[in-house]
Amino acid sequence: MSACLRAKLLGGFSVYWGDVPLVEPGSRINKNVELLALLLVGDKQPLDNQQLMEALWEGEAANPAGALKNAVYSLRRLLEQAAPGVSFIRTAGQHYQLEPGLAVELDTAEFSRQAEAALADGLPDAEKLAACRRALELYTGEFAPALSSRPWARQCGLQLQQLYFAVAEQAAGLLLDTGSIDDARQAYDICGRALLLQPRQEGLYAPLFASMQRLEMKSAVRSCYPVVLELFYNQLERPLPRQVRAAWRWACDGMPTCQEDLARIRKDFAVIRQQEQPAVGPYLCDYQNFRSLYPLLSRAARRSGGSLAVGLITLSLHGEVSDRKQLDAGMQWLVQGIRSTLRREDVVCRYGRRQYAVMMILAEYEDVSTVEQRLRENLALLPGGGEHGFVLETAFFPPDPVC
Repeated sequence: MSACLRAKLLGGFSVYWGDVPLVEPGSRINKNVELLALLLVGDKQPLDNQQLMEALWEGEAANPAGALKNAVYSLRRLLEQAAPGVSFIRTAGQHYQLEPGLAVELDTAEFSRQAEAALADGLPDAEKLAACRRALELYTGEFAPALSSRPWARQCGLQLQQLYFAVAEQAAGLLLDTGSIDDARQAYDICGRALLLQPRQEGLYAPLFASMQRLEMKSAVRSCYPVVLELFYNQLERPLPRQVRAAWRWACDGMPTCQEDLARIRKDFAVIRQQEQPAVGPYLCDYQNFRSLYPLLSRAARRSGGSLAVGLITLSLHGEVSDRKQLDAGMQWLVQGIRSTLRREDVVCRYGRRQYAVMMILAEYEDVSTVEQRLRENLALLPGGGEHGFVLETAFFPPDPVC
């Protein structure tokens, strides 16, 4: 059997003449080797000097014509060392090409042939599926990854990748039509691998969800559906395929309804009202919740035309409280006064050792003075304040100028 030029460009870059390596996987790609890749994908068609110079140097070389001659000379030497006496490159005027009579095995060319057969009209489904399988086996990865920075290589790789996605969609559809569980599993694997490369391939989601339904993968459908829904509506701006919606309805059959979920939420709220919050008085919470509630109250104040006042209430005894028992008694006294003064829609949290922070929606910011006065009056009616000589310091401000 005569030797031939065997080249692999999908998932790597390697070239052999018979068993002799010309370009080994992972080797450095110089301009002479990139030129060989261009001639290979050119399918033995003549490529003019201008095409080659633009592809190889993109206007970066000071003397591209001279650089091209050097690359051709270097490539010819590489090929002649592997196969003395064999003519690999033909020069005709201002054109270069691989010798038309040269035996070449190229994975990208074979992949394209099988893909075109798989997508052709008029063939029986069995033949289409066989061509799909052969094409998918040949597509082992990105086109010449070592050349991914080159525009011509990116363009070539994009065309091959789109062909691969079309074959994957065709194969998945044909496999699902057989009704076989094993074929449904293959369809699921094919769609999954393709979507790992490019999640925005919308045509693959219908067979993916159909295969998950065939394989009884309810949990997987429920898990994937929100992600796919966001992709279609917010990124692709397209409605979901009918098969995706059908699989979702199937996966949710027997799951709790919205009404049941809502009843559970209402029950939880009832427990909170009974156990965690008093029937009257402001909402008492920790500081994290206090911060989280600020945007809600701020918007509510804007809508009502009122003002959101944030305040700090500090307890002291002539400027300092050092005794723990005395401090605990004072803070209990203070929180009783706050509860009897503020409304249920006001929010209060413990801020420091001797402090409570409050948020209130008021008709006018000046109403703060009325609240302060009422708090002092209510505290005066409670036991403990006068006895221990506590002093109350208050400070309020409208945090948002528009309030």
